[in-house]
Amino acid sequence: FLDYYDDEAEVVFGLQVNAEGRISFAYNPYSRSKIGVLTNTNTERGVLGIRSFIDENYNNFFDAGDEVIQGLTFNGSGISLAPSDRSGVSYYRGLSKDSIYPVTVNYNDLDNLDISPVQETIRVKIISSKVSYIDYMFVYSGLVDGNLLLENYPLERVRVILRDLDGAEAGEYITEHDGYFYFPNVPTGEYVLEVSETSSNRLEMHKSLSFPVILTKDHLFAEYLQPN
Repeated sequence: FLDYYDDEAEVVFGLQVNAEGRISFAYNPYSRSKIGVLTNTNTERGVLGIRSFIDENYNNFFDAGDEVIQGLTFNGSGISLAPSDRSGVSYYRGLSKDSIYPVTVNYNDLDNLDISPVQETIRVKIISSKVSYIDYMFVYSGLVDGNLLLENYPLERVRVILRDLDGAEAGEYITEHDGYFYFPNVPTGEYVLEVSETSSNRLEMHKSLSFPVILTKDHLFAEYLQPN
C-alpha cells in the first residue's frame, strides 16, 4: 500500500494493488501542493488523517473563515509522521484494521489557551489499506464565575444554572460557602445565569434571580458578584 499525499493543498491520492490484482484509490480533499509519501507494506493496516481547525461560526463544518491549526499532534492515533501542516492536517500510519482508536489532542502542542475541543476524544474505526479522515474541531471558550451575594450576604449551597438563549442547560453549580460558582470552557455566545426555582423557594425569594451573560472572542471572561 503506497499513499501519495500533498500536505499543503488540494490533492491526496493512494494506490494499492493486492495479490488478486485489484486496485483501490484514496483521496484527500484537504491537501495543497507538495507531494509526500506514506508507505504501508502491510495491507492489514490503515492510515488516519486528522484536520484541526477553529469552528468560528459553530456549525460543525469547515468553511470560509475557519482557521486551521498548525503544529498539533494527537495521542492514541498510531505513528505520527509530522505535526499538522499549513492545511491543519496530520497523518498517522500503522493502524490495525477494524480497530477503534481514541483520538485526543496533545495539549502540550496547543498554543492558544482560549480554545478547547468540541469533542475531546473522537473514536475512529480503521479500514485496512485506506486513508480515513476526520475533523478535530475547536471553539473559543470562556469562563463564567463569581460570588453570589444578596445584601452582601453570601448565598451558600444555591443551585445556579447557565442556559443558552434557547433554554438548553450549559452547566450547573452548587455555590460554595462564600457563594462562589464556576463555569469553565463555555463556548462564546449569549447565556442566562439563573438561580434554580428550588433554591429560590428555599431562600423565600419572590422571584428567581437571573443575569445576562455574553462571551465573545474578545471577551472570554464574565464575573458576577451580586444581583441588582
